[in-house]
Amino acid sequence: MRDGLPCQEDDKVKMLIPLLAYPLAEIAAFVLVGGWIGVLPTLGLVILSAIVGVVVLRRQATVAGQDLRGSLQGIRGPVTALADGALVALGAMLLIIPGFLSDLAAIPLLIPPLRRVLVTTLSGRLVARGPDPGLSAEVNETIIDGTFYEVDPDAPPTPPRDQPSGWTRH
Repeated sequence: MRDGLPCQEDDKVKMLIPLLAYPLAEIAAFVLVGGWIGVLPTLGLVILSAIVGVVVLRRQATVAGQDLRGSLQGIRGPVTALADGALVALGAMLLIIPGFLSDLAAIPLLIPPLRRVLVTTLSGRLVARGPDPGLSAEVNETIIDGTFYEVDPDAPPTPPRDQPSGWTRH
């Protein structure tokens, strides 16, 4: 941030370089692999990795739900199960994307011991913070305006009204 401006031209160029470099690197990988094993086997590998990615993603939806349910019922917190499921889903999506570099990036996300190391590393870097103490109380506070009345639990139930409540269709 220079001169009070949030984004300068050179910052935009720095952000654009990876966006251009990645597809070029994938194309180069296609050319190299195609030169080594041929066009049809290369296309077969791309299609096979996409199929494996779809299968892993579909399976992960079921497994993640079971892991999350198990962690909520047990002593463990749900954060590890959520992070684990998200990383497997990301790995599956990287397999679905055509390209060998994306497949290489997916492999560590699909191997449980490597995934645990990644979750441990990332969770050590994340810091939970509360609200900014510099903000006023008006910003930190949620105020909901409404009316209420107390209901006596021992009172007899009121008879139904002749008109619908408006919450349902009759």
